[in-house]
Amino acid sequence: MSTVIRFTTGIIGAALLGLGFAPVGHAQKASMDDADRVVRTIIVSDTAGTSSSVVRPGAPGEPSRAYDATTDRGAPAHTEADITFMQDMILHHAQALEMTALVEERTADEQLRSLALRIERAQADEIAQMVQWLHDRDAEVPALPPIVHESAAGDAIHNSQHSAHRNGSGTTTDHEHADHSDSDHDGHANHAMHDHSDMVGMLSPDQMQQLADAEGERFEQLFLEFMIYHHEGAVIMVEELYQSPGGGQESTVDLFASHVESAQDTEIRRMQRMLTAYE
Repeated sequence: MSTVIRFTTGIIGAALLGLGFAPVGHAQKASMDDADRVVRTIIVSDTAGTSSSVVRPGAPGEPSRAYDATTDRGAPAHTEADITFMQDMILHHAQALEMTALVEERTADEQLRSLALRIERAQADEIAQMVQWLHDRDAEVPALPPIVHESAAGDAIHNSQHSAHRNGSGTTTDHEHADHSDSDHDGHANHAMHDHSDMVGMLSPDQMQQLADAEGERFEQLFLEFMIYHHEGAVIMVEELYQSPGGGQESTVDLFASHVESAQDTEIRRMQRMLTAYE
């Protein structure tokens, strides 16, 4: 029995646009900084259509991973695992924005500032995409800290919420339309109200305070160490999604999760190189 292998490869920005993800200002361009942010999905199926699987290439030096795929020729629908992944990743990305907000007042290092800006723009853009995905499927959007509404994602989130309410769809949390005008602009007060440290890769309130209290080289080293840990958590979340029954098989979720994994791996390697300067 012969086997058909189809490679689908595309720069992430073009692929996301093709699936209906809209960019947020110039954030989309910033999230494509690296040429290696490419989504690669290999679909292996036999010609009789009796079985199929999805083989996702591993990171450099790691084996590829195979996952069960639907035998239905139609597109797989999203699952509860997909919804939970999007909800949790929004909160995960939100903490990254809280971390990057600390950079400007605590270091003059241009390389670190550039890294933080790139992370901020990319993850704010992805938050807006995830919020829209949840609204489109009438799923609950988690309460977002003020730092998210003040980011590049703010306008897109606001627009998607109002569009969902006009159409009579979209479930929101009780805090989603809270007044954020009195938020603390010191960049670190917000995190105390959002303790999700039980989530993989998330910093505890004490760790966030430790980062906020640091300056200069000590801040730079802590930021890199904590952000590496944070990014590694996001990669684990993607792996857990694909290990969940039916998780990551909807085409949009698969493409987005693959992008998150690729982008986080790339930034982890970059930050590990930067961290060697403090040894």
